[in-house]
Amino acid sequence: MGKVNPMRGVDPSLAKLGFKRIKPVRRKCISMEVNGKTKSGKTRLCLTMPEPVGFINTDRSLQDILPEFPDLDIVLMDLAPMFAPGEPLNQGLARDIERKFATAYAGLWESGVKSIVVDKFTTMWEVARFAEFGVASVKAHHYVPVNMRMRGYIMKYQQYEKNLLLVHEVKEEWVNEKSTGRWIVDGFKYTPGLMQVNASMEREEDGDRDFTLTVTGCGLDADLTGKVFTNDEINFKEVAMKALPDTLPGDWK
Repeated sequence: MGKVNPMRGVDPSLAKLGFKRIKPVRRKCISMEVNGKTKSGKTRLCLTMPEPVGFINTDRSLQDILPEFPDLDIVLMDLAPMFAPGEPLNQGLARDIERKFATAYAGLWESGVKSIVVDKFTTMWEVARFAEFGVASVKAHHYVPVNMRMRGYIMKYQQYEKNLLLVHEVKEEWVNEKSTGRWIVDGFKYTPGLMQVNASMEREEDGDRDFTLTVTGCGLDADLTGKVFTNDEINFKEVAMKALPDTLPGDWK
């Protein structure tokens, strides 16, 4: 966000309250949210991030994809085995999973990794809700504590010079008990607004079956919104260099 500027003072009354004068600094890292249907290439995108990569996984497909990246410098916390297939999530298990996630996630920010991935953040939102309430849904005014926890996880990015990528599933949008035909982000609804870059991934069902990544929002460069990356163009470095055009390829190794 910025560094304290020692050449200029701060009104003493404001200094007592904790205000500081800063000099804005552009960091060479980005926060990104990516969403899409199953098998649209989201996890592969995660594995193109600057190394070392710290990866918190809840997705069983990761082990099938990792062999495609034999030289990747990655440290993995695999939470997927904590979810018993076919068994409903209960509050005790949800609390154990979130506690383990929170400890691992905080540790990654203090470590030497350059990039942090949570695949999927949709799952962690479901876990956090169960950990808080013990049920899938409650009235909106009860969500304040869990919303604050989720914001806290995301806003860690502001304190460190590391890349962050949060992966979401999508769900069909329904209005008045009717499908709109649109697909929307499934998970903590404030995530896209808290991230610098938002993207949606798809794979064509017909023709060449191309993979695409479409930037749906970018707070770093509004002109990047709507940009489409296809097949081999889809990697974290390409998106990051478009979002921060003053950076060099070496900044994203």
